Amino acid sequence: MNYTHHQHAVGDNFWHVEWCPKYRYRMFRQEKYKNLSEACLRQAAQEHSITVHELQIMPDHLHGVISIP
Repeated sequence: MNYTHHQHAVGDNFWHVEWCPKYRYRMFRQEKYKNLSEACLRQAAQEHSITVHELQIMPDHLHGVISIP
C-alpha cells in the first residue's frame, strides 16, 4: 500500500462526502446542472489541493471520495 508522506506524518486521509439539494429535489437529471456541478467541484478541489478519487452524480444527490492533505 502506498501512503502519503508529509512533514510529520505518514498515511492517507480519505473522506466520503455527500451533497443533497434541499428536499432532495431531482435537479441533477438535467445534463447542464450535472456538468456544472461536476466542473465546479473539480475546480474548487484543484484550487485547494484536494484529490478527487471518485465522483458520482445521482439524480438527487452527489457522492464523492476525496483525500485532503
